[in-house]
Amino acid sequence: MAEFVRAVTTGRHREVARLIREPDSLLEQTLNQDEEAVAAAIGRALLLYITF
Repeated sequence: MAEFVRAVTTGRHREVARLIREPDSLLEQTLNQDEEAVAAAIGRALLLYITF
């Protein structure tokens, strides 16, 4: 996984690489019931997929 993230970060897809590393943080925010942080992460993901 680390090699994939490293390869992606060297190209145009830095946002994709960041989202790959984000699930642990998103899970922690969900378990802590931090709805604003979770909503922001989902919003970033949606924007990313809409623009591709």
